[in-house]
Amino acid sequence: SDHIIERPVFGAGKKYNDYDFAQKRLAGEPYFRAKWINRLFECSSFKYLVKERWISKHKSLYNAINVVLPLYAEQIEMHIPANEKFCSRLGKESWNGPYGWETRLTYQSEVDFLKDWCNRRYVWMDKEICSW
Repeated sequence: SDHIIERPVFGAGKKYNDYDFAQKRLAGEPYFRAKWINRLFECSSFKYLVKERWISKHKSLYNAINVVLPLYAEQIEMHIPANEKFCSRLGKESWNGPYGWETRLTYQSEVDFLKDWCNRRYVWMDKEICSW
């Protein structure tokens, strides 16, 4: 099918229209298999516009990851103990959470993980898009 098949998931392992996203994700299957997305990148004018947009925004994105994200994290840090008391999540597995949850036992380790993931994604995107 050429259509996006992603649908909402209501809780771990729940099915929607007989498509079990939790199990598919755990098995490494992508959420969608839309051929039309790949077709967009066959169009040179589309790639040009994506690259132009990336070049205009990539510095502000880098700033958001490395300056704004830590500032926001610091602003809400005082509320984390109350949140953990209500809904303990640090160091706990989540069906839709990223790998390494068992080693991230503090709020700061989660912030560091997010910042690191975003930076690695940023570097990858910059390399890919700028190579066009």
